[in-house]
Amino acid sequence: MSERIKLASTNTITQTSDTVESLAQIMADELLSSVTFQKFRQVPAVRDKFRMWTGTLTGAIQAYANAPAESGASTISDEEFTLIKKSVNHLVYYQEFADTEFNLSISNLKAQGLPVPFTEFLSMELGKQSRKTAEDELWNANAALTGDPATGNGFAALIKANVPAGQQALTAVLDPTDAADVDAFLAALVALCTDDMIGNKSSYKMYMNQKVNDAWYEHLAGVAATNIPQNTAMKYLNWDIEIIPNISNRRVIIGNPDHMAVGMGVSGDLVDLQVVDLYTKGDGINGARMTGNWGYAAGIAAIDFAINEFTA
Repeated sequence: MSERIKLASTNTITQTSDTVESLAQIMADELLSSVTFQKFRQVPAVRDKFRMWTGTLTGAIQAYANAPAESGASTISDEEFTLIKKSVNHLVYYQEFADTEFNLSISNLKAQGLPVPFTEFLSMELGKQSRKTAEDELWNANAALTGDPATGNGFAALIKANVPAGQQALTAVLDPTDAADVDAFLAALVALCTDDMIGNKSSYKMYMNQKVNDAWYEHLAGVAATNIPQNTAMKYLNWDIEIIPNISNRRVIIGNPDHMAVGMGVSGDLVDLQVVDLYTKGDGINGARMTGNWGYAAGIAAIDFAINEFTA
């Protein structure tokens, strides 16, 4: 009788590093998935600034002549925009994992290191929070409305600082989140636009919060006295409406997306995220520390913008 041969599979899997180098990419991917980073041109930043060419050209076209005279005026500048910089230093104690799926891994750190799902979870959650914070600051920072963040200069602040006063308005009586006011609020915004902006509506977008758009849809439904398609609320007098989740519901902006950009640090210590096992490092702490740095900024070129804000 022949002897049956017994076969077996043996696997040994270890993770001995105390950091996971892909964490910065995971967090960055979450950040870059925001509407603002998806919609606008991204410009690489060096250290804590990014650059955009800005300027105007007027009067350069003239009637045909055999020897045309020099004409026109151009104003061109290489402008720098300073990044809004962020850091994180967060400690998680291992005892918090006593009743979780990570308990076995955490209890055997010397052999296995930090479980990858744990470190990836931390980086993804941080990325989601960073995404909202970034969009809030890229649109609203330092623009002086109730609820605006004080850090950095967002699109609203840059527009208010650079466009002529005739292209920006403040109102204390028209609330864009009120169906009874929103039509008049948007009409006042459009009235600020130059003839060139109105003549080239297809090149521009009207940027608003979802709450403002809901009020606009409610207004349309009331005027029509019947059900209307939801996508009808994505237009205003043939202006295309873009919903920006974290732009203040107190402001609406009209702008040319070709003249708007966002900068983000792409190298060096401004793009860094690590989760370090403090136990195996001998720091006397039974926990893991998440540390990181990142930065971003808004930038505009030209002055073909209009902005209306509710200040009450």
